[in-house]
Amino acid sequence: MTLPKLYKVCGIQICDHRKAFDLYQKSLRNGYVTAYQILGDCYNIGMGTNIDEEKAFEYYQVAAKNKLNSKYGFTNR
Repeated sequence: MTLPKLYKVCGIQICDHRKAFDLYQKSLRNGYVTAYQILGDCYNIGMGTNIDEEKAFEYYQVAAKNKLNSKYGFTNR
């Protein structure tokens, strides 16, 4: 995932990492399942939140169950 993709939420370019993180959490609550992968990336690199590898892994696991995270090799085959 490229960094610019982390900032883009609903077609709006956002430069505030914390705001982007908050909007991805909100979009996840509203059914945007791709946010699992993006939030996993945020936790993994500390974008808009503290680095938390355990949370990142949890989000990646859910993404894999939804077949969203093949670039990390976690796909559910």
